[in-house]
Amino acid sequence: MHPVDGRMWTGSFNQGFEKKYGYSPMKYYPALWYDIGPNTAAARNALFGYRAYLFATNYVKKIEDFCEAHGIKAGGHFDQEEIVNPVPVNGDFIKVFEYQGVPAVDDIYFLGRSNPGYKIASSAAFNWDKPVMFAETYAAYNGIDQKTVYKVAMDQYAMGVNLQVTSGGPGVWNAPYVPEFNRFSGPHELPAATWAARGGRGRAISHRGAPGGLQE
Repeated sequence: MHPVDGRMWTGSFNQGFEKKYGYSPMKYYPALWYDIGPNTAAARNALFGYRAYLFATNYVKKIEDFCEAHGIKAGGHFDQEEIVNPVPVNGDFIKVFEYQGVPAVDDIYFLGRSNPGYKIASSAAFNWDKPVMFAETYAAYNGIDQKTVYKVAMDQYAMGVNLQVTSGGPGVWNAPYVPEFNRFSGPHELPAATWAARGGRGRAISHRGAPGGLQE
């Protein structure tokens, strides 16, 4: 997705759309950018909805089917998930995550950056009855301390994350050194083992509730 600036389309879109819905989308394309009248919302929903359907069934579902057949839990996050409206980029995450075993998000760079994406993924997990929703956490943080680690985790648990996968390390993005959660220890810091125990309690609580969210 990065080489095309997050844009995804396919040359057979029109033919597939017409086969699925029974009419051509050609005259409705302006609705993606302009108000075309009373049919604007319906046209946008149909165009973006079919695009999300193609992405979900032709990419995400194929990976999920392979993993399921081999006893693997498939999970992963998508590009540009933190923007206010990811629908024009990756597609509607609620639809896309229907076919992914473990919906996920990416917590990267700094505290709060990924917060807009948590509830979308956890809502998808709840909607499609998926018990686990994970976050790749503390990725490429330029600085990390006890307060940051705690705040990130509490934000995630409050918004439906019930599994953390820690990330980051030296050499990320060609930096000479990027602090990594596994190195997060010291006399004035919360030891990593202690934090892992706290995180485990948070996950145990959230797993007892409904999918994708804390219930206690």
